[in-house]
Amino acid sequence: MDKRVIKTKKAIKDAFVRLRQDKPIEKIYVENLCREALINKSTFYRYYTDIYDLVEQLQEEALEPIRQFLLENPVKEEDMETFVDDIEVTISQVYGHNKALFSNQDETLEKTFQLYQETISENVSEEARLRLSFAVGGAYTILKNNQYTLNKDQKDTLYALFKRIFAD
Repeated sequence: MDKRVIKTKKAIKDAFVRLRQDKPIEKIYVENLCREALINKSTFYRYYTDIYDLVEQLQEEALEPIRQFLLENPVKEEDMETFVDDIEVTISQVYGHNKALFSNQDETLEKTFQLYQETISENVSEEARLRLSFAVGGAYTILKNNQYTLNKDQKDTLYALFKRIFAD
């Protein structure tokens, strides 16, 4: 990719993140974003159809490390605990570094779980798939019920439950 394109897209992303700190996505307009990024509207529209397209592309870019992790580390029945540990770290890093992109937590978690479904290893038994689905669904519900933040005790409890689910 051309260095100018990379610089322009970075300027757009940085401007979006700055604006997102003060405003919900619905209140960020292309005009304001372009002013903040020091670009013309035509430049913005060369890469994105609207703000929501920008957000979608930035989310996809941010989720790529999770996708890569899942592709490079297929779930193995005998090693589910390690998988859970590793995926938790990967997901925490991605979302921690990209909070401005993920304002709709339901949609974000749904995208993460879709990635999991798309990349789960074929050589995992039906029981292992059910355990993983149960754990993922449970984690989703717990996060949703706690406004997407967990304190240390809640994280420890969730981790202990995961260990039980994957223990034979």
